[in-house]
Amino acid sequence: MAADIEPTRPRRGLPVVPPGWLVRVSVAVMLATVTGHAVRPMISYRALENGASAAQVGLIAAAYGFLGLISAVPTGRLVDRLGGARFLLLGTTVATAASLALAFVQSLLGLALAQAALGLAQVFLAVGAQTIIAEGGPGSARDFRYGMFTSIVALGHIAGPAIAGYAAESSGGITAVFYVGAVIALGAVLIGSTLLVRPPTYRKPLQMSGRDQPSMRTAATEILRVPSVAQAILASLAVLATIDVLIAYFPAYGELVGISVGTVGALLAIRAAASVVVRLFMGWLILRVGRKVTLATSLVVPAVSLALVPLTDGRVPLLVLLMITTGLGLGIGQPMTVSWVAGRVPRRVRATALGMRLMGNRLGQLVVPALAGAVAGAAGVSGIFIALAVLLSGSGAMSFTATFADLDKDPDPVEETPD
Repeated sequence: MAADIEPTRPRRGLPVVPPGWLVRVSVAVMLATVTGHAVRPMISYRALENGASAAQVGLIAAAYGFLGLISAVPTGRLVDRLGGARFLLLGTTVATAASLALAFVQSLLGLALAQAALGLAQVFLAVGAQTIIAEGGPGSARDFRYGMFTSIVALGHIAGPAIAGYAAESSGGITAVFYVGAVIALGAVLIGSTLLVRPPTYRKPLQMSGRDQPSMRTAATEILRVPSVAQAILASLAVLATIDVLIAYFPAYGELVGISVGTVGALLAIRAAASVVVRLFMGWLILRVGRKVTLATSLVVPAVSLALVPLTDGRVPLLVLLMITTGLGLGIGQPMTVSWVAGRVPRRVRATALGMRLMGNRLGQLVVPALAGAVAGAAGVSGIFIALAVLLSGSGAMSFTATFADLDKDPDPVEETPD
């Protein structure tokens, strides 16, 4: 059983083989991510089929992020009490049910409710899985675990749209995508259920009752007072918001400088692929150069790269290079900030802290694109890249003030369970 608890490590403590439970968590979330990225674009198409206006399509899409924003912290508090495995299973189940329901829903209200359910499922999955990973092994291997997890899950971002397109064109239209999504998510349910039968057993459960749990206000105050947690949440917000704005406005830049739609798509795919690859080496980088240098560099490099985009005048070879360096930096930011938060806070509020980080991400996804639109109106599309560079540079500067000492050690004593 020991092989399923802790990864094999060579000399100097660098993990090379993921434990079995980590693979199960990662694959379950990846399959649910495939479903989400396959189904969500089809919701917009179904809404348009049913006569929705552009504004109504936007409201239906917003239901996904809004519910995630208000549910992230309460979900974290429940995960602190009940454990991450139950919520990972709940998230995959809700994703399955929502995808299947979409095959029968026609009303705009029904589509909005299904969209909101998918957003809620994603919150359950994110907080549940991130807590399992934090609790499932030693702090010294936490960066490795999060890097492996996010690399596998990122494959769902790539596979989901491809599967949706194939299913829609070859199997009977939009409804077929919903059925396929439900089947894929059901696979995630089956894999996720094994975590209840064979959970990671590195730490004894807290077994905390509702009366033992601090109030939400007390927990939030305690979390934000922990050195460097606020910087981690802001860095995570900056990275995710940058990715969203880049996806939204890079096509506009491409049209401005005469780059074809296919080339723009390829450049964004190169950025995404670089982010996937670098996560596999995140633990090694941290071991070699340290956390502060790794995180600050991962923010400053894409800041410089994005600032240089308007100077390329649309020359594709230069844009390829800049998208690679942007992707390498942004790929590290998300998993490292998860590990950062999980490693700094006490166990009794760990999932709550991860929920706060997720809430910050959702807030950034709502606010930063709106601000980017204002910048584009005032300074043109090129001004957006400068604004993103400033956002990332500011986060990188704040990371130099963060406390990284003893991050591999848990704030609470670790109680290991016997094999």
